[in-house]
Amino acid sequence: NPKSIVISESLTFLKVTSVALTACLVVVSVFGVGIKTLFGKAALLSFMVAAPDGVHSVLNKKVEIKPEDIQNTVSDYIVEVPKADTEGTVSESQTVAVEQKVMGNIIKKTMSPYSANTHYGCVYIKNTSGAKVDIASDLESELEFRLNKSQEPEILIYHTHTTEAFMNNESEYYTDHDEPRTTDTEKNIAKIGEEIAERLREAGYSVVHDKTIHDHPGFSGSYNRSADTVKAILKKYPTIKIAIDVHRDSILSGKSDRIAPVVEVNGREAAQVMLVMGSETGSIENYPDWRQNFKFATKLQHTFENTYPQFARAMLLRSAKYNQNLTKGSILLEVGSDANTMEQALYSAELVGESLTVLLNSQ
Repeated sequence: NPKSIVISESLTFLKVTSVALTACLVVVSVFGVGIKTLFGKAALLSFMVAAPDGVHSVLNKKVEIKPEDIQNTVSDYIVEVPKADTEGTVSESQTVAVEQKVMGNIIKKTMSPYSANTHYGCVYIKNTSGAKVDIASDLESELEFRLNKSQEPEILIYHTHTTEAFMNNESEYYTDHDEPRTTDTEKNIAKIGEEIAERLREAGYSVVHDKTIHDHPGFSGSYNRSADTVKAILKKYPTIKIAIDVHRDSILSGKSDRIAPVVEVNGREAAQVMLVMGSETGSIENYPDWRQNFKFATKLQHTFENTYPQFARAMLLRSAKYNQNLTKGSILLEVGSDANTMEQALYSAELVGESLTVLLNSQ
C-alpha cells in the first residue's frame, strides 16, 4: 500500500530526525557547538534519511566533528564540570566558586628598631631579660668559633615551628581560607630556610638543612622535639658550629588585623626579620654560654643594619633557652609574619644569606 509506505517512511524520518536533533543538542551542551552548526547537522541527517542508501546506512555512518566546530565556553560559567574519560574517571579538575569570609585587615608597616631600650652604634636591642650587656665589647671581640669552608657541614638550619606559612598573594585583607600553617615544605618556613642555605652554599659553606616537622600534629612540645633533632644532627656532624632556628612571626593589631612588617631594599619589598635570643636569667638554668650566642647575634644585627637599614627589627633578648644552649653559635631568626607574602619572605632569606656570608667571611 503506497500510503502505508509513505506513512512508515515519514515516521522513520521523524524518528531519525528526532535522534539527530537530540544528538546535536548533546554536542552543543558538551562541546559548545553553535546554533548554526546544530541546524546544519540536523538538516544533514534529515537529508541522509531520504537518500537512496536508506535509514540503516544513515545510522551506520559516522558524523565527523571538526575542531573548528568546537567552541570553548568554559569561561561563561562559574563552575566547570569535570569531564570523564573512556573509563569513567575524572580527567580535569573541578573549579568551584567558594565564598570566603574576610577575617581582618592586613597592615603594612616598617617596624623601626630605633626605639629599643638598649643600643650601641647601629645595634638596637629590646632587652627584657634584666641582664647587663656590653655591645661595644661584643662587636670588637672575635667569635669563639671560626668556619673553614670545608666539605664537612659547619652550619645547621632547622625549624622548631616548621608549619609556619605565609600569604600566597599580596592583599589588603585576609580570609578564613588564608591558612597560617601548612605541612607543605614548599609553602611553609622550610622554603625560607632552603633559600638561606642555598645562599650560604653558593658562598662556599657546607650547610645541613633539616626540614623535620616538629609542630604537627601537636604544637606543644615542639622545642623538645627540635632539640632531639639538633642533638642527633650534631652527633652525626660534630663539625657543625652554627645552628639557626628559622621561624615566622605573627603580629596582631587590635583584635583581628594583622601586621606585615616590610622594608624596601633596593626597590623591592622585603619582610623584616628579627633575632630572638635567650639568656641564663630569671628562672633559666644550665645555659652558661649564652653570651657567646649573644655575641654572634650582636654581630649579625650590626651587619643587617649596616648593609640594609631597618631590615632587622630590634633584637629581642629574653629569659629563655630556645635550644640555644646546644651550640655556641645558636640563634633564632624570625622572618616576617603570617601577613607577609612568600615572595617578600624569600627576598628576605636572600638578604639574610648575603649578610651571614659578609659576617662569616670577616671573622
